[in-house]
Amino acid sequence: MLIRRLWAFFAGYVVITVESRRLEKFLNLALARNILFWDVTFKRRNGLTMKVSIAGFKPLRHIARQTDSTVRIKSKKGWPFFWIKIRKRKMLAVGLLFFLTTIYFFSTFVWFVDLQHREQLKYLSEEEIMEEIYSMGLRPGVPNWNFNLRELEKELAVRLPKLSWVGITLEGTKATVEIVEKTLPPEDEGAKQPADVIAAKDGVVEEILVIVGEAVAKEGDAVSAGEVLISGVIYPKQEESPEDPNPEQLVEPRVVHAKGVVKARVWLVAVSEIPIIEKGERRTGSTARQVSIKIGGKQIIIRGPQKSPYQYYQMEQTVKRLPSWRSIKLPVELIINIYHEVEKYQIDRGAKGAESLAVAEAKTTIEKQLPEGAKIFDKRTEVLEKATDYGTVKVRVTYEVLDNIAQTKLLDR
Repeated sequence: MLIRRLWAFFAGYVVITVESRRLEKFLNLALARNILFWDVTFKRRNGLTMKVSIAGFKPLRHIARQTDSTVRIKSKKGWPFFWIKIRKRKMLAVGLLFFLTTIYFFSTFVWFVDLQHREQLKYLSEEEIMEEIYSMGLRPGVPNWNFNLRELEKELAVRLPKLSWVGITLEGTKATVEIVEKTLPPEDEGAKQPADVIAAKDGVVEEILVIVGEAVAKEGDAVSAGEVLISGVIYPKQEESPEDPNPEQLVEPRVVHAKGVVKARVWLVAVSEIPIIEKGERRTGSTARQVSIKIGGKQIIIRGPQKSPYQYYQMEQTVKRLPSWRSIKLPVELIINIYHEVEKYQIDRGAKGAESLAVAEAKTTIEKQLPEGAKIFDKRTEVLEKATDYGTVKVRVTYEVLDNIAQTKLLDR
């Protein structure tokens, strides 16, 4: 199929319409004389549209006279007709040749250097990494034929020992540098500083395990977020003598970095509101692509429709510009418009359907917050707003779970 289309483009062809009461004889005579034609479409009882090679069009006119048929040229396609237009517009041909040569020349340079990493960087910044990459010679504006990508990968890994893997790929004018940082053991500097263990959220204490420090809360206590659970200030037990108390002998409290596990019943709440009747727009999947070149203030469409073929649509536009070279800026842009057809829709869920969807959405929100392996004691659902024919349904879902609410808070001492 691709080879046939390429041959048809370079050889040239015409799209014709044929009107005749003897269409069958017309086609049989064309086949008998080995005239190349394809894409035959019958428009009505006595008419058809088809594509014919340039070489086969002339003998096709003799067949038309024999069968008393009317043949009209609808359009001319292919390189021969394009070349005729170009010869009539020499400046356009020169401009097109200059444009293509310029694009080819600039495509042999690296114009974009993209840094990619799957996880958030912990030990290095993007600025530090890009500075090293540029210092090795991989930067916008340099030719791409002198690079040894494997050597660049090794050199970057040596310069930045906190990287465990480096991969560099070159696609056209874009160089992509992919990195992975090493997993280093956490620096527990804060463990040396005095700290309390406080509640990260409201709850009722179910279990408390003190590793370092002194317990302030106990099982069954209702605690609020920010309340101290395990104190980092330990007061020594005083053995007071009722006969001779001496306050001057009181010992200073010991300050430590408190540690421990405090499990409590906590409540996770999510509210969701869903309309009974939903209206909006959605894409149908049909698209049209338009490609044009803008030279100065003039835009020339080289491929695709002149405007959107859809009544309702969403447009995505991509503009590619040639990078400036020194102080010269070329006024040439490649504009790609993609038209997505959209259709209006209306969904009537009904009161029960909207309530079910609202409950499911609220549960999904809560389950994303659930800690791994959390124990769930209870689930409750409340309808906050009753449904009307055209209103919304509002629900609140509450999970009661067992969670570790211990959080370290450094002391200012």
